[in-house]
Amino acid sequence: MSTRTALVLVLTLGLMGSGEAQTSAGANCMSATGRQFSQDMRWMGRGILLAPKRAIQPGNLKWEIPVVAATALMINYGDTPASRQIQNLHVENAANRFSDIGQYSAIGLAGALYAFGCAGHRDGLRSTGLQALEAGASAMAIDSLLKVAANRVRPDRFNSQGNFWNAGGRSFASGHAAVSFAIASVLAHHTQDRWKKVALYGLAGAVSFARFPAKKHFLSDILVGSTIGYVTGTYISDSHQ
Repeated sequence: MSTRTALVLVLTLGLMGSGEAQTSAGANCMSATGRQFSQDMRWMGRGILLAPKRAIQPGNLKWEIPVVAATALMINYGDTPASRQIQNLHVENAANRFSDIGQYSAIGLAGALYAFGCAGHRDGLRSTGLQALEAGASAMAIDSLLKVAANRVRPDRFNSQGNFWNAGGRSFASGHAAVSFAIASVLAHHTQDRWKKVALYGLAGAVSFARFPAKKHFLSDILVGSTIGYVTGTYISDSHQ
């Protein structure tokens, strides 16, 4: 099952569950969801249009330059040698299963918050869950476009050197990292509990890094995917501050 399919299913189940709880509650929930979704997508579209201008702002360059520099170093010197150190099929399979389970758990948590918020008339919980799902879907969409543009061969291909613009390549960047960090970022912005933040980002980090021993992505893919996710989640959360 693709990540996008899972996101659609979770959102649909949440709407159905809230609608079945009480007719009026379901109607109110769907009405509020429609308004929020429309507002958030306009906010997201505005952010994409303004991204080139904001990218050169001094405040953003402070973190953009280190990320770009680290990515370039990994691509040129670290990705292929590091990936070739992993030659254990059992490790690869275990890491792949863990990353899938971890990602779907994050999506499920966001969907559960949304559904419980609707059923329990808790608008803050509903809004947070929806924001997390929106962030995950938006990050996945951005990541998918980047995959097509970069067309980088995956590390599990025979004798892969991580070349870009290689037929059939979809390695750059990591979709698991983008979705996991997008959801974690939204949920972390809605809690003041330090340990909850640590747990959320810890899960996202573990899911993302697991793509490396799974040989589904190079280290630079994971770094860029995580950045996409964190920025997307933070941006959507900011619209509700």
